[in-house]
Amino acid sequence: MAEAIELPSHLWRADLRSGLAERLGPVDSDVRLEGADHAPSALFLRDLKAVLPDRSIPSAELSKNPNIPRVKDIPISRQLSEHHPLCTFIQQHSPLTRAQYRQILHSPHIDLSITGFHTGSVPAAVHSRFLKGEELEPTDYANNEWVRDAILVSVACHRSGYTDLAHSVLKNVWHFLGSAEHRYKVVQFHLLTDEEAQAKFERGEDIPAVKLQIRSDGHLDWRNHPWGDAQNDANGAAIWTPFRFANQRHVGMSEYATRDYQGRPLGLHEIDPLYGTGEHILVAYLKYLNRIDVAHRSDYGPWEDRLAKSRASSVGIVNAAVKEAIIYHEREGWDALGAAYSDGQRPDWFKNEVLRLAARTAEVLNMRIPEYGIATECDQRPIDSAVLLLNYPFRGSLTEGQQSSVLAAGYENLRPEGIIRWKMDLEYGEDAYVGQDYNHFRCEEAKGEFADGYVPGFQPARWTMFDPIIAASCFVRFIESGGEDIESFLRGDRHIKRSLSQITKDEDILWIEGKQKEFVIPKGVLPEAYFWDSHARAHRPCHNSPLLMSQALFALALERAIEASTLLERKFHSKIVA
Repeated sequence: MAEAIELPSHLWRADLRSGLAERLGPVDSDVRLEGADHAPSALFLRDLKAVLPDRSIPSAELSKNPNIPRVKDIPISRQLSEHHPLCTFIQQHSPLTRAQYRQILHSPHIDLSITGFHTGSVPAAVHSRFLKGEELEPTDYANNEWVRDAILVSVACHRSGYTDLAHSVLKNVWHFLGSAEHRYKVVQFHLLTDEEAQAKFERGEDIPAVKLQIRSDGHLDWRNHPWGDAQNDANGAAIWTPFRFANQRHVGMSEYATRDYQGRPLGLHEIDPLYGTGEHILVAYLKYLNRIDVAHRSDYGPWEDRLAKSRASSVGIVNAAVKEAIIYHEREGWDALGAAYSDGQRPDWFKNEVLRLAARTAEVLNMRIPEYGIATECDQRPIDSAVLLLNYPFRGSLTEGQQSSVLAAGYENLRPEGIIRWKMDLEYGEDAYVGQDYNHFRCEEAKGEFADGYVPGFQPARWTMFDPIIAASCFVRFIESGGEDIESFLRGDRHIKRSLSQITKDEDILWIEGKQKEFVIPKGVLPEAYFWDSHARAHRPCHNSPLLMSQALFALALERAIEASTLLERKFHSKIVA
């Protein structure tokens, strides 16, 4: 057993379980169901079906898609769940209740903490070598902040009640992106013709950054190693979040959504370090995405390994951001954040640019994502789990039928231990990143992170970030149905249990041959992925553990699960009483 590592003074740690537990309120607020407090009645589902309308069991649009498996056919890994300290919850046949979520959130076997710098910078992963203060490679996850990952951490902190922390992370990102030096990377595209801007982006020439170095003092800086910044999903996520925060304060929401964002509201002027100099940095970014015609550009998407044109994930996240921007400006006015052009402020021109951006991205989404089929990410890699982000949290203009197609793409990649990133790349084959036996692979080009994907029977890594996304999106469908869509509730419950099984049940010490280093994976966290170790004959967590993006997404899923369970139990109770 490795020694516990004391948190260095320049770092903070927030346990999101605390905020989520507050969402549950006092114990006496729970609706008492028949049976013991610690487990629901075995008759719970039968009684539930008896009192709710027949059309809700199931009535979900999801059931119309033949590519989506039945809930009972969704597997949970026996290896991961057996002897797991949370196995009682994981293996339970009936849905988890509010009382059980209370137990889970107070369990010592879960560490749902987020660790970062007091500056607001958030490393992608917080592994043992980082916490010990060891010198790491420039490319190490702990030395870098991905804009996309930091944004998801900010959103999770917000929904978990850590409002000030969420603002700190978000402002830290934008204070770098909106700095004079980086701002030029954005506004230079405004000065070009559309054709020139599109060609410049395709060349990857001096484009906005999406991965930033974290200095030893915790401040963000320019990356000190080569990287492909053509990742428009990250740009879309960064734009979506501040507009989303602002819009949530003004929307008339149901009882279950009013707890969305608490504490002091964030003014959009706070995220722009050069606010008042002509136009807001958010406006500059939206104009940039329109000038490059983002819907038809080639970018890497979230996996950073293949340039492909019109990626559904990137285009869809931008579409979601544009939707939030339109809601904001229709309410506050199209001149609310400034819109500078060569002949002065022209909010009408800016509005036209944003509406064009919305239309162009929607066209590509309709091409990539059919109704009740299977969503396509891009031509070279048709089945990619990245599209799941379009169901949650970056919900744009997709119809219910298109959402079912997105979910179907994720199920194509479903495995008992998690969900693989893509089914097959038409050129590169299967996903070799932290794949089978990567810890034993000595190839210099593999950097200690890539496996030999050509061995017979090769197994790609099982990622942990996707089950929380599916769970959250299904709970949202249930909530938005007013508690009628029971199928979506049960599907969300199944994926929450899969996520619980993916929490490391024991400490693991992993020696990486390609790095010639040892990593200690702690107990109770979500790793980036599980890989197959043929020597140990087991799936093991990879060295990037915990992955803060997975921790954040799981917190978001738990928050939605609590809302959904509250709605279900109150609805169930009212039917019984009546």
